[in-house]
Amino acid sequence: RYYLYYSQPVELFGAVSNSPVGPWTSLVEGDKAFVPNYMIPGVITLDGQTFTDDDGKIYMFWGTWGIYPDHGCAVGLMNADMKSFQRIELIPNTIAKDYFEAPIMFKRNGIYYLLYSSGHCEDHSYRVQYVKSAVGPFGPYEYPAENPILVTNTDGSIHGPGHNGILEENGKYYIVYHRHNNPHSGGGFHRQVAVDELFFDDKGNIKNVVP
Repeated sequence: RYYLYYSQPVELFGAVSNSPVGPWTSLVEGDKAFVPNYMIPGVITLDGQTFTDDDGKIYMFWGTWGIYPDHGCAVGLMNADMKSFQRIELIPNTIAKDYFEAPIMFKRNGIYYLLYSSGHCEDHSYRVQYVKSAVGPFGPYEYPAENPILVTNTDGSIHGPGHNGILEENGKYYIVYHRHNNPHSGGGFHRQVAVDELFFDDKGNIKNVVP
């Protein structure tokens, strides 16, 4: 079974199919959202991403504009129906510091990494930060000193890098993200896709990315 999740601000919708090319059937009757806005107080609904742990449990992270007081990122343990949750919690922006949007998790050597974007997607301040946990997707999390790990570079040729995905291949990890198409970014709406390898120190912290 293939599950497709997508955002229509500010709600999350889902669809299911027996093929990755469809046809698709809505997970909720009447094509309704399965995560309405503010289903969790303090979480504006957008940018849903799933993470499958080694035990087969599936989690979803979501949230945008998490910079407001008492806001942040949502994490939910999904039920087998792939549209409801056994448990949902808020990861506040006091823990995932500066959290704005685009959460995504991966796991390496028993450590859970939650990456997210901060700053503003329209300008040079857009960047990537992360927290990590040795326990699980619900934390507790620590905020490593290396943050942020991907930022606008000195000469501005890499401008506003953020909203990343993670690719693992043959034991190597890559960060896939977009950056502004300078000098023609038009307020951040014109973007390019970029890929760089991630490197880690002996404590499992992500080293600063050289874009």
